[in-house]
Amino acid sequence: MKLYHDQHVKKEAAKLWCERAAPPYIKLEERSLLILRKYMSMLGIGSAKIDLQLPKLQYSPGENVSGIFLIEGGTIEQQIKRIECDLVMTSPEDEKEEVIGTATILSTKVIESEETNKMDFNFQLPEDIPCSAPDRIFQFKTRLIFNEGVKSADLDKITIIR
Repeated sequence: MKLYHDQHVKKEAAKLWCERAAPPYIKLEERSLLILRKYMSMLGIGSAKIDLQLPKLQYSPGENVSGIFLIEGGTIEQQIKRIECDLVMTSPEDEKEEVIGTATILSTKVIESEETNKMDFNFQLPEDIPCSAPDRIFQFKTRLIFNEGVKSADLDKITIIR
């Protein structure tokens, strides 16, 4: 009797889990596909992507860097938690990395499957930022962070000139 009870409890728990992952009014085959897509996106397969698009790649100290974040939806809808964009100075020789500044956008936006969204990006370069050199590389590291799933990342190199 206990074995039957344990199997029944497991079956009911699995049923509740499936109903939370996909609404019960959807056909079983469609529900299975939605559940599969949801968990694949949590692993980073088919999740939304972000791309920082800048109008140019060379900037001067103190200049305002403006562009757009292009967000492309994946195979399922996902709720965006935040966008983080760090300006990082790296040294390829000793693999040192220094964060110069960070721009963060908090969000509750849901990006639908296959939807494309644009968000403005602005970043004020410090007046005292050093110029780019072979041993000094600047890049924007952008991360799109979701409520569930892995984050999406983008890397954009810029050059600082006088």
